[in-house]
Amino acid sequence: MKRQRSKGKHVRKKIKKLRKGSLFGTLVFVAAAAAVCTTAVAMSQFARYDIMTIADTSLSELNCNFIRSDSLPEVTNTKVTETTSKSVSVKWDSIPDAEGYNIYFKASGDEIFTKKKSVKNGNSVSCKVDGLQQAEDYSLYVTAYNGNSESRKYTTIYNVCTKPEKAEITSIRSEQDGCIRLKWKTNSRASGYQIQYKYTDSDDYSENDSISIFGSDKGETEVYNLTPAREYDVRIKTLTDKNGESIGSEKSVEILKDMPGLNYGIDVDKPMVALTFDDGPGGEPSDRILDVLEKYNAKATFFMVGYNATCYPDNVKRKVDLGMELGNHTWDHTHYGEDVTINDIKKSSHKIMEVSGQKVGAFRSPGGMTTDTILKECEYEHMSSYLWTIDTEDWKIRDKKHIYDSVMKNVKDGDIILMHEIYGTTADAVEKIVPALQKKGFQLVTCRDLVIAKTGKPPEEGVEYRNVG
Repeated sequence: MKRQRSKGKHVRKKIKKLRKGSLFGTLVFVAAAAAVCTTAVAMSQFARYDIMTIADTSLSELNCNFIRSDSLPEVTNTKVTETTSKSVSVKWDSIPDAEGYNIYFKASGDEIFTKKKSVKNGNSVSCKVDGLQQAEDYSLYVTAYNGNSESRKYTTIYNVCTKPEKAEITSIRSEQDGCIRLKWKTNSRASGYQIQYKYTDSDDYSENDSISIFGSDKGETEVYNLTPAREYDVRIKTLTDKNGESIGSEKSVEILKDMPGLNYGIDVDKPMVALTFDDGPGGEPSDRILDVLEKYNAKATFFMVGYNATCYPDNVKRKVDLGMELGNHTWDHTHYGEDVTINDIKKSSHKIMEVSGQKVGAFRSPGGMTTDTILKECEYEHMSSYLWTIDTEDWKIRDKKHIYDSVMKNVKDGDIILMHEIYGTTADAVEKIVPALQKKGFQLVTCRDLVIAKTGKPPEEGVEYRNVG
């Protein structure tokens, strides 16, 4: 072997010294080629070497660090043990004398394999490959290496599909008898979704209690024929055409007997308005306003400042007891428009719920200056946003007659009326406004009730309402 390699090297040196184009040079070139072929035959007696060609690049990228050789056996019994949306775990049979292993991947549509990971321990026969695309078909194979020699890889190629990413439920509501409405983040690589539900006190989900949604862009649905007054757990499976699936997020919801807010005698065929009060609670004026509402069995929506709610917890609890709608007006009303932060909203919601024991479902921006950031946070917290159609300007003109006239001279069916519960003059005006509105035939309802009664649907989360009449 050594003599043949030396001979080949000697011939190649001789060729370099010859002039191009001479007959003698041509004859010597032929002789040199024969010597090289003799060398190749001699090499094959000991080990077969894999010479990569252009055609081979459809199977693997050229790797200058390794020489394909049959001196190492082919890696066999390659198996996938686990898949996620971004990773695949692989195991294989060990190869004697291997220093380590290389794992090659190729996504569907790709021309070549690429080395995704190396295991630098011949005794390790498994690994996890991260950084993959969700819901993607992959082909893979494993090779063993020792020094610069790497085993062949043509025979054993394993196919696998990663799972789609989990669906995240963004909104879930019980809107009417035996029905829930839910939304989720869509997945562009999904073929559809499966909605599963069960009683909270039940152990398992059943395929019978599910509905299928086809199409990756479908991000909301309604589930009917559920048992009223029972609590359900709901989850979503993201499905793909590649037979992969992923069980998504799980949330529980109570199925209410009646449409929320309309169970105290609202007549949708009669005119109605929503009284709204900002900036409270505020001590004595706030209590007086609640006295009037209780006396006339009227409802209203209170957009409260979170800090004030913590200062007047008894007032907040009384609002809940009287069936008022609780709203969020940021934590301390110091920021407006683009200056309002997510924390301004989130902190207020948390504190109001902490004081009242009731989740906040309504929001109003300070000064009515609403931004996309505000609406996105409202959607995340399952709140609807409300402006107004009548501004009494009671914060600027502290006169009960002015407040009364601004309402009674302009009111119409479907109006949302803006006042502030922290002023004594407003409380004075409310004592006259409430009975006067009822005398004119108006029902006094919450903002949520107004939307349901006028549209036939509950308010949408992350949507701002102004005129729904």
